[in-house]
Order: sequence, then structure tokens, then C-alpha cells
Amino acid sequence: MKYLKSFNEVVNYSDEYGEYNIEKVTRDNRHEYEYCDGILYELSGSGNEEVVYVDEVEHTDENTFYDNQIGSYVDYLNDDGILQTFPVDKTYKYDHLGELIEELTNDSDFGVDFVFDLFKDKNKTMYDLYFSAYGFGVFDLDIEDYFDGIDNIYQVTHIKDIDDYFSYDEESEDYNDIKNGLKEMMKYIENEYIYHLKDFNHRFSAVKRLGKERVYVDIM
Repeated sequence: MKYLKSFNEVVNYSDEYGEYNIEKVTRDNRHEYEYCDGILYELSGSGNEEVVYVDEVEHTDENTFYDNQIGSYVDYLNDDGILQTFPVDKTYKYDHLGELIEELTNDSDFGVDFVFDLFKDKNKTMYDLYFSAYGFGVFDLDIEDYFDGIDNIYQVTHIKDIDDYFSYDEESEDYNDIKNGLKEMMKYIENEYIYHLKDFNHRFSAVKRLGKERVYVDIM
């Protein structure tokens, strides 16, 4: 793959960084370099690089981790070692409105922050739907009360679906608040992504161990 160095560029740091082979990136005149959260990255030049938050990136499935190898990369980065951008696949975090509502319900810390930021002082109806008499953490969105033409909230996958299927009583004073609130939630969904590592899992673990909040990724 384009982001992997050739075999003879993999350096064994057995004396300096422990028993595991780690990959050293040597600065050259063929690449551009950018700092991100205190680490220097060699850019691939693909045009698909982005800076993303560490908590938006997931490790490769079923990857095996070796603590000593992670530690070797920690030492390497502490010595101002350079990294290549992390190769990732980019996918939507949520498939439908139901997934977001489930997360708002099950993760109270996320839910409180989300509803406060999105609806406080902007949409009292949606704010009160969450911070209800039943206690915060529940959006009471009965499919039969709010939608017509679909069987469940999991079929709402685009903003357009709100226009097509929202069937709340138009004479109700909170009709526009609820409809617009759901559209704001869909706008959020359509801009939230997860990045799945294709390689470099030990390097990424080292970045996390160092407490970095952002990394450079290269979308494959």
C-alpha cells in the first residue's frame, strides 16, 4: 500500500527502544510535513489527509497488541520521532435517527451536553422533551405520534425523511419546534464520522498513551 515504507526503511531499535522493531520515518525533500498536537507527520500527498480527534478513530478489528511495542513507539515519539499519517476508512457514525436517540438515552453525559448545546435557548420544546418530568435522558418520540408512512424511527436516515414522513399535528404550537429540532439532529448525524484504522495500531496506541487529542489521518 502507498503508506507503507519499504522493508529496508524499517529500523530495529533493539538497543535504543527495546526488543521490538518499529518504523522510523526520516525527513526528506519529497514530502511535506505538518505538526499535529506536538507530533510531526509526513504527509502522503494524496490530498485526503484530515486532522481528526483521537476518540473518533477505532483500531483495526481483532488486532493483537504488544505493550512493549507500544512503549517503544512512545519512546520514539518522545525523542521527536516522525509519523506517517494514519491510514483509515471513513464511515458515518450513525446510520439513522434511532441510533442517535439511543445514544442520547444510554449515555447521559453525552446526552446532557448534546441537548444543552443544540437546544438550550434555541428550542425550548426539544430541550423540555429531553429534560422531562420523567428525568433527563429520554426523547419521547412515539413513532405513531410524530411520523406517518414509516414503521419505526430507524427508517429516518436523511433530513429529507423529516419532510416526507413527519406528521405531527400542524395546528400544535410546538409543531415547528419538533420538526426543526429533528432536522437539527439529522444535520448532526450527517456530519459525524468514525475513522477505522487499516494499519499502524501500535503507533496509534502510543499517540493515545501520550495523551494526544488529535491525529493526522489519510482516508483511503
